[in-house]
Amino acid sequence: MRIVKIIFYLVAILISSIIALGLIIDIFYSDNIERSVVKKIQENIISEINLPSVSFTFWEHFPYSSVKFNDILIKEIDDGFSGDTLLYAKEAYANFNLIDILRKDYIISRIYIDDGEINIRYNNEGKANFMLFKSDTTNKNQVTIKDVFLNESNINYIRLSNNTYIDWDVSQGILEIKKNNININASITSNKLFAHKMEYLENKDCSFSTEISFHKDTLIIRESELFIEDVKLFLKGSIIRKHLELTVQAKDQKIRSIINYMPDNFKKVCQSFIAEGIISCNAEIKGLSSASQNPALNMDFNIINGGFELKKIPFVLNGIRASGSVNNGKDANFETTSINFSEFQSRTNKGFLNGNFIVTNLNKYFLSAKLDSKWDLSELNHYFQDSPFLELTGNMYLTTNYQGHLAFNNKFKDYFLASTHISKVKANDIKFKYINSPLYFSIDSTSFNIEDKTISIINSSIDISQSSFSFSGQIESFISYLLKKNKKFHLKGDMIASKMLFSELAQISNVSNEVKQNTFPDWVTLDINTDINNFIYNNFVASKLVGKVQYNKEGLKGIELIANSLDGYIHTNFTLTEPTRNYLVLKAGVELDKINIRESFASFDNFNQEFIRTNHINGIGTAELDVEAHWKPSFIFNEKKLKVKSHMIIEEGELINFDPLENLSSFVSIDDLKHVKFSTLENTIEIEDEVVTIPAMEIKSSALSVFLSGTHTFTQEIDYRIKLLLSELLSNTFRKKNTDLDNEFGEVDSEGQIFNTVYLKMTGKTDDPKISFDGLKIKEDIQKGINTELETIKTIINEDILNREEFIEDEEGQDVIIEWEGEQYNPK
Repeated sequence: MRIVKIIFYLVAILISSIIALGLIIDIFYSDNIERSVVKKIQENIISEINLPSVSFTFWEHFPYSSVKFNDILIKEIDDGFSGDTLLYAKEAYANFNLIDILRKDYIISRIYIDDGEINIRYNNEGKANFMLFKSDTTNKNQVTIKDVFLNESNINYIRLSNNTYIDWDVSQGILEIKKNNININASITSNKLFAHKMEYLENKDCSFSTEISFHKDTLIIRESELFIEDVKLFLKGSIIRKHLELTVQAKDQKIRSIINYMPDNFKKVCQSFIAEGIISCNAEIKGLSSASQNPALNMDFNIINGGFELKKIPFVLNGIRASGSVNNGKDANFETTSINFSEFQSRTNKGFLNGNFIVTNLNKYFLSAKLDSKWDLSELNHYFQDSPFLELTGNMYLTTNYQGHLAFNNKFKDYFLASTHISKVKANDIKFKYINSPLYFSIDSTSFNIEDKTISIINSSIDISQSSFSFSGQIESFISYLLKKNKKFHLKGDMIASKMLFSELAQISNVSNEVKQNTFPDWVTLDINTDINNFIYNNFVASKLVGKVQYNKEGLKGIELIANSLDGYIHTNFTLTEPTRNYLVLKAGVELDKINIRESFASFDNFNQEFIRTNHINGIGTAELDVEAHWKPSFIFNEKKLKVKSHMIIEEGELINFDPLENLSSFVSIDDLKHVKFSTLENTIEIEDEVVTIPAMEIKSSALSVFLSGTHTFTQEIDYRIKLLLSELLSNTFRKKNTDLDNEFGEVDSEGQIFNTVYLKMTGKTDDPKISFDGLKIKEDIQKGINTELETIKTIINEDILNREEFIEDEEGQDVIIEWEGEQYNPK
């Protein structure tokens, strides 16, 4: 306790002594000190100094004694300058050690400037406006300054030779001066830091702690710590004249903050995306820095917990990890700069994007990349906002090599199409709709390669609604079509289908929202080799359909298409064109071999007629057809334009309950006509101008033999000529069933013949045909028979009776006249 009291007394005595000393100095020596300091300052500077108010204070900056200057004004030197303000301070203090003052050592421990303004300028010749201290080394009483303290002051710096401007508000700053070394600790707001036509630090809060050494024209920066807002950097190196050799380090800094505080020119490089994450880097800056030349930059970096997001397209990467380097190249500018990312790893929403890539030319990005990625297609589809693929789902795996320019705006499409791009792709479980098509598309699995604008499909398993097929081949210009830089793409290759419903697939063309559109799609061309196991079009079914299908501006072509159908074989070549909007023209050559006639009628809905239907006919058909058919808009068949030329053979034919045939029951038993069988029917039938023309043909049937020819219009008007063999009509079989024939035709000779044939006409409508004798044909037949008989009689008379070998001219006499139902008929 005694010791504590002693210490207390000593401290009290010391404080009392200091107070007493301060009072004595303040009362008796203050004026002298003030005059001495002012005099010494004026002796050491060559510039004009204005000191309107000077006072000495012992207490204000204790333990230092201070000379206080109010409204101090120091002007810049006259040599090459206009005498503007170099330094102004509302309050300034020169702090001294009292003993040094008494010993007349004018060592200023600290200059304290409050609410000041400092203007530092270099003119075009490189002279500075602050070189105001005399250089007379013989002056033993030179003023020495140890450090400078700035509070709420402004510093302006202008160097005209390199176009540099600095405007800083210093909240607090200390400059410790040790001969050629300066330690700086400051907190500032940088209003402007402009150098070489670029703004580097505008409206940023900064702080730094650094040690600088001056050696003639060399500036050495030792370990320095620099904060720009919340970004922390470490800096060291040297500046020799304009030659830089600096090292900049950052550890665990926020990428977003670094981008935000970059100069505007650098920020423009990043303006199309948002980058997140933590970065550590080590950079070296070496070389000449001038208005026309940048120093070389080399930087290694490491990124963790990164994120990347495009502003205009919903493309997002998360969990980015990467290491890499930055080099500004031989010309040390944006164009020759390269950023190298190695071991890049990232996550998409349900996938990943990994690999290595290099970005060069920051004025116009050029990307060289080797990437492995997995994409959820529902996510990927968002990146192409005008994509025609709707409700897209599935997974896609890619291995990609890309060489080309890169952009994060609308230019990306053009750059991508102009790039060198190779990808190996595997995809599965893909489902989508195409624009407003009613069909659903499903791809169980596929693998393909993309090289520039061509997609080479190795294999695929595809379902379109109820159709299932696989495809291998090439798709050309599909990517440019997808990016809406091309109006169509070309598909060529091999298609193998287990099942194809053509009526459904035809709906693919109905994808436009426009009211007026072509029947044929104008967004695709085809060149496909087909192998379809089961082809279905309405009621028509074909199996093992093979051949080539082409589709282009000239229309749809089927080349050498062969199929098993209708229990037989079909071979065809066709073209289907659209010469005007929604108007279709089919031209086809078709070969049918051993097809089932009944099935053909059933498959094609009785060929859109009611005259003869599926249940009326049966048989095996072989035919060669040349067809030209037309359809008006809305698939309205144009009957007037139909042209068909067909050579056909029907074997093992049957007509069952065929009403027009039963109309012959006056000549043949109705029972025989209900089910007529015929062995072979062969003819060439033509259709044109809505008329079916049937040349003469013989039908040898189970009921009777018929010779038939005539026409049949699309309005069901018929005009048939029918020739029946009279010998059959008068045969014992028919006479038993038709006893009235004797009365009509008379007795039959031993050979069963009276006349050879009976001629009939069938005219009118198919639902009510009119059958009558064809008198003209009968007359012609009788005339032919009588003429033959007359010639025979003449020959007998001349040769057998008159023994003449030559005919004698007939004597004039009365002709033989035959009357036929009131008409006279001359057999001549």
